[in-house]
Amino acid sequence: MEQSQEKPKRLGIKRVSADNWWQVDEAWRGTIMCSDPYRKDQLNGWVEGICQVQLDAVVPDEIHKLFEVARGAYVYSLPFYPLLTLGAEQLFRVMEAAVALHYKNCAGPDHPRKFKGRIDWLLEHAKITSDLHARIDKAREMRNMVSHPSQQSIYNPAMALQILDSTAEILNQLFAQPVQKIGQD
Repeated sequence: MEQSQEKPKRLGIKRVSADNWWQVDEAWRGTIMCSDPYRKDQLNGWVEGICQVQLDAVVPDEIHKLFEVARGAYVYSLPFYPLLTLGAEQLFRVMEAAVALHYKNCAGPDHPRKFKGRIDWLLEHAKITSDLHARIDKAREMRNMVSHPSQQSIYNPAMALQILDSTAEILNQLFAQPVQKIGQD
């Protein structure tokens, strides 16, 4: 029994229990959680800030749902800090799902079934800009790294918030233009 209580200290993460599951994780101590460092209720400030990041109505519902689950992990990282990283990492997979759907909507051929092949095809067929391609390709690289970890990553709030904001921007941009399938005039 003694060893199991010591292990979480070595791992550097909170050990969730029935007594502490809803308490703010100690990892948040000292973190300014909203844009107003003098705000008395920093926790609500964190949640309000996360909830301000929105997808546009043109983003398909299935992608919205995936995004909301990842965004929810950000909010619920308050009692378990590692959920912040899991939420951010999930956003890379949301990006992949969004690209796959956009690719399908653009009548992309069946053969490029991989993330890179799809974004390259979308660029070659003028379905995304070179800037958007570069941003999505960077997310693809990150997705590859986080999907095959050798150890648990822990992102700081600034990193995670940048990923959340960037993902929302990219998804909004990806679905902003009406889709014209290849061969249509």
